[in-house]
Amino acid sequence: MPIEPLPDSVRDRLAQFLREWAARVRGGGWDDYENVLSAGEVAGVRAVLNEPGAVDAAVEQWAATLWGLAGAEADAAAGYPRTRWWLSAVMPHDTAPIDLTPPTGWPPIDPGDGWAGILTDLQHDLAEIDPGLVVRQVKQKFGTLEVWAEASDPALADAVHERITAAQELSARTCERCGQSGRVRQKPSGWYQALCDEHAAEAATETEEEEL
Repeated sequence: MPIEPLPDSVRDRLAQFLREWAARVRGGGWDDYENVLSAGEVAGVRAVLNEPGAVDAAVEQWAATLWGLAGAEADAAAGYPRTRWWLSAVMPHDTAPIDLTPPTGWPPIDPGDGWAGILTDLQHDLAEIDPGLVVRQVKQKFGTLEVWAEASDPALADAVHERITAAQELSARTCERCGQSGRVRQKPSGWYQALCDEHAAEAATETEEEEL
């Protein structure tokens, strides 16, 4: 376990390593590779492949590798937002260059989005809890809202995490398209979305039309 954080150049090489192995596994499955890699490397590749639960399983092992002992302890106290962000930045495994520049700030909130109210309230509340909060990423994942952020003070990390968790739980009960009551559903395409009954029916029709 490294005591000091790795240089950016080494983290970039690790990112490329994970992407290359993820491409191999995507092409041929795990049978020829799982015993070649270490347990930590397997966890990292599974996270890059976005396998269910893989990021949660990988963050504890990868935090210390990426940020050193002190950095990993700080990241763990906040729920590993920094390590989650790094793994998410590695996840796109096409041929485009890897962009590992940490995003900051909130994305524009579309007032017509079903989660606009959730996001607006969350942004307001987090600004009051921690004016120095660094927001790394805001996105939908497996049908619920995901917000990765770093508290400016470890003493504020629990309050930040609790408020984000409350927003995430609310998003799972709110239709992404209209803001009415809904629930997380798996669409015929395999993607997850929080939808009301009306928009769930529309999503099924859209998928059927795309397949025709």
